[in-house]
Amino acid sequence: MNIMDDVARWYPSIEKQLQSCSWSTFANIILERFGQEQHKLLLRQLFQLRQETFFHEYISNFTPLVDQLNAYGTTADPFFYTMCFIDGLKDYICVAISMHRPPNLDIACLLAKL
Repeated sequence: MNIMDDVARWYPSIEKQLQSCSWSTFANIILERFGQEQHKLLLRQLFQLRQETFFHEYISNFTPLVDQLNAYGTTADPFFYTMCFIDGLKDYICVAISMHRPPNLDIACLLAKL
């Protein structure tokens, strides 16, 4: 079962409501119906992500999660993502980066690359 099957069953139940709504209202209806579980899944992945091998792999796995979470329109404090990133690094890198107190995720990533 995929999302298209779910949408195909759900759409007829709200079709009349959608005839007079704006695009942003439509997007909100879709997110309310289908996006909540995905949002929770992305947060869970963010919290569980750890550096297993090289830091550039960790960065390339971490930053897309942040981008996807930002697409939900919730305004998380940028420091939240920075702390999650640092906490997921290997201990010796985590300590070194924490000493610099990076103000945002981009600087934390740059420090990790050094």
